[in-house]
Amino acid sequence: MIEASVREAFLGGLADQLGRDITLFDTVGTSVIGRDGRAGTGSATCYWVGRHAVVWCDPALEESLASLTSDTVATTDEVEGVMTSLGLTPLGAAIMHGLGAPVADPGPAPSPYEGRSLTIADVDLVRAFTSRCDPSDVEDVLLDDLDDFDEAGMRVAVDPTLGPDHIVAYASAMDWGWNATFADIAVLVHRDHRRRGLARWVVHATTAALLTEGRIPLYRHDVDNLGSAAVARSIGFRPLVTLAGYRRAD
Repeated sequence: MIEASVREAFLGGLADQLGRDITLFDTVGTSVIGRDGRAGTGSATCYWVGRHAVVWCDPALEESLASLTSDTVATTDEVEGVMTSLGLTPLGAAIMHGLGAPVADPGPAPSPYEGRSLTIADVDLVRAFTSRCDPSDVEDVLLDDLDDFDEAGMRVAVDPTLGPDHIVAYASAMDWGWNATFADIAVLVHRDHRRRGLARWVVHATTAALLTEGRIPLYRHDVDNLGSAAVARSIGFRPLVTLAGYRRAD
Protein backbone atom coordinates (compact mmCIF):
# COMPACT_ATOMS: atom_id res chain seq x y z
CA MET A 1 0.00 0.00 0.00
CA ILE A 2 1.01 3.63 -0.50
CA GLU A 3 2.40 5.28 2.61
CA ALA A 4 -0.49 6.83 4.56
CA SER A 5 1.26 10.19 4.91
CA VAL A 6 1.88 10.45 1.16
CA ARG A 7 -1.70 9.52 0.34
CA GLU A 8 -3.09 11.99 2.88
CA ALA A 9 -0.89 14.84 1.62
CA PHE A 10 -1.80 14.20 -2.02
CA LEU A 11 -5.53 13.77 -1.44
CA GLY A 12 -5.57 16.68 1.00
CA GLY A 13 -4.20 18.93 -1.73
CA LEU A 14 -6.73 17.60 -4.22
CA ALA A 15 -9.57 18.20 -1.75
CA ASP A 16 -8.41 21.78 -1.17
CA GLN A 17 -8.44 22.42 -4.93
CA LEU A 18 -11.96 21.04 -5.10
CA GLY A 19 -13.11 23.16 -2.16
CA ARG A 20 -14.03 20.06 -0.18
CA ASP A 21 -12.83 18.17 2.88
CA ILE A 22 -10.58 15.13 2.45
CA THR A 23 -13.30 12.99 4.04
CA LEU A 24 -15.13 13.25 0.70
CA PHE A 25 -12.90 10.45 -0.55
CA ASP A 26 -14.00 8.15 2.27
CA THR A 27 -17.59 8.16 1.02
CA VAL A 28 -19.13 6.07 -1.74
CA GLY A 29 -20.49 7.96 -4.72
CA THR A 30 -19.85 10.40 -7.55
CA SER A 31 -19.57 14.18 -7.20
CA VAL A 32 -19.53 16.90 -9.86
CA ILE A 33 -17.72 20.05 -8.78
CA GLY A 34 -17.32 23.20 -10.86
CA ARG A 35 -14.47 25.45 -9.78
CA ASP A 36 -13.53 28.96 -10.85
CA GLY A 37 -10.01 27.79 -11.65
CA ARG A 38 -11.45 25.83 -14.56
CA ALA A 39 -13.68 28.67 -15.81
CA GLY A 40 -13.50 29.21 -19.56
CA THR A 41 -11.43 26.07 -20.19
CA GLY A 42 -14.29 23.82 -21.28
CA SER A 43 -12.44 21.01 -19.53
CA ALA A 44 -13.25 18.32 -17.01
CA THR A 45 -11.17 15.75 -15.15
CA CYS A 46 -12.54 12.74 -13.31
CA TYR A 47 -10.57 11.38 -10.36
CA TRP A 48 -11.36 7.94 -9.01
CA VAL A 49 -10.22 7.77 -5.39
CA GLY A 50 -11.08 4.56 -3.60
CA ARG A 51 -14.86 4.33 -3.63
CA HIS A 52 -15.49 7.88 -4.86
CA ALA A 53 -15.37 9.53 -8.27
CA VAL A 54 -14.99 13.31 -8.48
CA VAL A 55 -15.59 15.22 -11.71
CA TRP A 56 -13.74 18.54 -11.49
CA CYS A 57 -14.92 20.83 -14.27
CA ASP A 58 -15.43 24.22 -15.83
CA PRO A 59 -18.41 25.75 -13.93
CA ALA A 60 -20.20 26.14 -17.27
CA LEU A 61 -20.30 22.34 -17.52
CA GLU A 62 -21.47 21.63 -13.99
CA GLU A 63 -25.19 21.59 -14.71
CA SER A 64 -24.76 19.49 -17.85
CA LEU A 65 -22.67 16.94 -15.96
CA ALA A 66 -24.99 16.81 -12.96
CA SER A 67 -26.50 13.54 -14.21
CA LEU A 68 -23.29 11.83 -13.07
CA THR A 69 -23.91 12.78 -9.43
CA SER A 70 -24.86 9.63 -7.56
CA ASP A 71 -24.38 7.60 -4.41
CA THR A 72 -22.59 4.99 -6.53
CA VAL A 73 -19.22 5.24 -8.24
CA ALA A 74 -19.51 6.18 -11.91
CA THR A 75 -17.59 3.85 -14.20
CA THR A 76 -15.13 5.07 -16.79
CA ASP A 77 -17.60 4.14 -19.52
CA GLU A 78 -20.41 6.10 -17.84
CA VAL A 79 -18.24 9.18 -17.45
CA GLU A 80 -16.97 9.00 -21.02
CA GLY A 81 -20.48 8.49 -22.35
CA VAL A 82 -21.75 11.67 -20.73
CA MET A 83 -18.66 13.65 -21.72
CA THR A 84 -18.81 12.67 -25.38
CA SER A 85 -22.56 13.34 -25.51
CA LEU A 86 -21.69 16.93 -24.58
CA GLY A 87 -19.07 17.17 -27.29
CA LEU A 88 -16.04 16.82 -25.02
CA THR A 89 -13.05 14.93 -26.39
CA PRO A 90 -11.30 12.30 -24.24
CA LEU A 91 -7.66 13.16 -23.53
CA GLY A 92 -6.82 9.75 -22.10
CA ALA A 93 -6.87 8.00 -18.74
CA ALA A 94 -3.93 7.48 -16.42
CA ILE A 95 -2.96 6.02 -13.09
CA MET A 96 -1.04 8.30 -10.71
CA HIS A 97 1.41 6.58 -8.38
CA GLY A 98 3.23 7.95 -5.36
CA LEU A 99 6.24 6.93 -3.31
CA GLY A 100 7.61 8.23 -0.05
CA ALA A 101 9.84 5.43 1.17
CA PRO A 102 13.56 5.13 0.41
CA VAL A 103 14.59 3.21 -2.70
CA ALA A 104 17.71 1.20 -3.44
CA ASP A 105 20.53 2.80 -5.40
CA PRO A 106 19.74 2.42 -9.12
CA GLY A 107 23.28 1.27 -9.85
CA PRO A 108 24.89 1.78 -13.26
CA ALA A 109 22.86 2.22 -16.42
CA PRO A 110 22.34 -0.95 -18.47
CA SER A 111 25.40 -1.78 -20.57
CA PRO A 112 26.61 -0.37 -22.92
CA TYR A 113 24.90 2.86 -21.85
CA GLU A 114 26.23 5.36 -19.32
CA GLY A 115 24.17 7.26 -16.76
CA ARG A 116 24.52 10.98 -16.15
CA SER A 117 22.86 13.74 -14.17
CA LEU A 118 21.98 17.06 -15.78
CA THR A 119 21.32 20.58 -14.56
CA ILE A 120 19.29 23.45 -15.97
CA ALA A 121 22.44 24.61 -17.77
CA ASP A 122 22.27 21.47 -19.92
CA VAL A 123 19.06 22.49 -21.68
CA ASP A 124 20.79 22.45 -25.08
CA LEU A 125 21.64 18.76 -24.59
CA VAL A 126 17.99 18.07 -23.80
CA ARG A 127 16.93 20.08 -26.84
CA ALA A 128 19.25 18.04 -29.05
CA PHE A 129 17.78 14.84 -27.62
CA THR A 130 14.16 15.85 -28.11
CA SER A 131 14.91 16.90 -31.71
CA ARG A 132 15.79 13.26 -32.41
CA CYS A 133 12.57 11.89 -30.86
CA ASP A 134 9.07 11.56 -32.23
CA PRO A 135 7.36 14.97 -31.79
CA SER A 136 4.21 13.37 -30.34
CA ASP A 137 6.28 11.56 -27.69
CA VAL A 138 8.04 14.81 -26.83
CA GLU A 139 4.72 16.64 -26.49
CA ASP A 140 3.29 13.89 -24.29
CA VAL A 141 6.00 14.50 -21.67
CA LEU A 142 5.76 18.31 -21.99
CA LEU A 143 9.25 18.75 -23.41
CA ASP A 144 8.08 20.42 -26.61
CA ASP A 145 8.68 23.91 -25.19
CA LEU A 146 12.00 24.29 -23.40
CA ASP A 147 11.99 28.10 -23.15
CA ASP A 148 10.98 27.90 -19.48
CA PHE A 149 13.00 24.78 -18.69
CA ASP A 150 12.95 24.20 -14.93
CA GLU A 151 13.16 20.48 -14.23
CA ALA A 152 14.33 18.60 -11.15
CA GLY A 153 16.19 15.33 -10.64
CA MET A 154 17.30 15.08 -14.27
CA ARG A 155 18.91 11.77 -15.10
CA VAL A 156 19.80 10.52 -18.56
CA ALA A 157 21.42 7.57 -20.28
CA VAL A 158 23.83 8.28 -23.10
CA ASP A 159 25.14 5.97 -25.82
CA PRO A 160 28.92 6.50 -25.76
CA THR A 161 29.30 4.86 -29.16
CA LEU A 162 27.40 7.81 -30.63
CA GLY A 163 29.10 10.50 -28.58
CA PRO A 164 29.64 11.55 -24.95
CA ASP A 165 26.52 13.75 -24.98
CA HIS A 166 24.26 11.59 -27.14
CA ILE A 167 21.24 11.14 -24.87
CA VAL A 168 18.98 8.17 -25.60
CA ALA A 169 16.81 8.13 -22.45
CA TYR A 170 15.69 10.94 -20.16
CA ALA A 171 13.71 11.42 -16.95
CA SER A 172 13.03 14.50 -14.85
CA ALA A 173 10.28 15.96 -12.70
CA MET A 174 8.13 19.09 -12.50
CA ASP A 175 6.40 20.57 -9.48
CA TRP A 176 2.95 19.10 -8.99
CA GLY A 177 0.23 21.73 -9.32
CA TRP A 178 -0.98 22.30 -5.77
CA ASN A 179 2.03 21.16 -3.73
CA ALA A 180 5.62 21.65 -4.87
CA THR A 181 6.77 18.98 -2.40
CA PHE A 182 5.41 16.52 -4.95
CA ALA A 183 7.38 16.07 -8.16
CA ASP A 184 5.73 14.60 -11.26
CA ILE A 185 8.18 12.41 -13.19
CA ALA A 186 8.26 12.31 -16.99
CA VAL A 187 10.28 9.79 -18.99
CA LEU A 188 11.26 9.74 -22.65
CA VAL A 189 13.27 7.02 -24.41
CA HIS A 190 14.30 7.24 -28.05
CA ARG A 191 12.43 4.64 -30.08
CA ASP A 192 15.67 2.97 -31.25
CA HIS A 193 16.70 2.24 -27.66
CA ARG A 194 13.50 0.94 -26.10
CA ARG A 195 13.03 -2.43 -24.35
CA ARG A 196 16.56 -2.30 -22.98
CA GLY A 197 15.75 -1.35 -19.38
CA LEU A 198 16.49 2.33 -19.90
CA ALA A 199 13.05 3.65 -18.89
CA ARG A 200 13.25 1.84 -15.58
CA TRP A 201 16.81 3.04 -14.97
CA VAL A 202 16.23 6.75 -15.62
CA VAL A 203 12.96 6.76 -13.63
CA HIS A 204 14.66 4.93 -10.75
CA ALA A 205 17.62 7.33 -10.82
CA THR A 206 15.35 10.39 -10.89
CA THR A 207 13.23 8.95 -8.08
CA ALA A 208 16.30 8.43 -5.90
CA ALA A 209 17.49 11.99 -6.62
CA LEU A 210 14.12 13.49 -5.70
CA LEU A 211 13.93 11.58 -2.42
CA THR A 212 17.42 12.79 -1.54
CA GLU A 213 16.18 16.35 -2.06
CA GLY A 214 13.20 15.76 0.25
CA ARG A 215 10.67 15.64 -2.61
CA ILE A 216 7.85 13.11 -2.97
CA PRO A 217 7.98 11.47 -6.41
CA LEU A 218 4.83 10.96 -8.49
CA TYR A 219 4.69 8.77 -11.56
CA ARG A 220 1.76 8.35 -13.94
CA HIS A 221 1.10 6.28 -16.98
CA ASP A 222 -1.76 5.43 -19.34
CA VAL A 223 -4.06 2.85 -17.80
CA ASP A 224 -3.31 0.34 -20.56
CA ASN A 225 0.48 0.80 -20.49
CA LEU A 226 1.47 -2.43 -18.77
CA GLY A 227 5.17 -1.77 -19.29
CA SER A 228 5.05 1.52 -17.39
CA ALA A 229 2.95 -0.12 -14.68
CA ALA A 230 5.65 -2.75 -14.24
CA VAL A 231 8.34 -0.03 -14.04
CA ALA A 232 6.36 1.74 -11.30
CA ARG A 233 5.87 -1.42 -9.24
CA SER A 234 9.49 -2.51 -9.56
CA ILE A 235 10.75 0.77 -8.11
CA GLY A 236 8.21 0.83 -5.27
CA PHE A 237 5.51 3.20 -6.53
CA ARG A 238 1.93 2.44 -5.53
CA PRO A 239 -1.35 3.79 -7.03
CA LEU A 240 -2.89 6.97 -5.61
CA VAL A 241 -5.68 7.81 -8.05
CA THR A 242 -6.95 7.02 -11.51
CA LEU A 243 -7.84 10.05 -13.63
CA ALA A 244 -9.30 10.81 -17.04
CA GLY A 245 -9.35 14.16 -18.81
CA TYR A 246 -11.80 15.71 -21.29
CA ARG A 247 -12.03 19.01 -23.14
CA ARG A 248 -13.97 20.72 -25.89
CA ALA A 249 -12.90 19.73 -29.37
CA ASP A 250 -12.02 23.37 -30.10
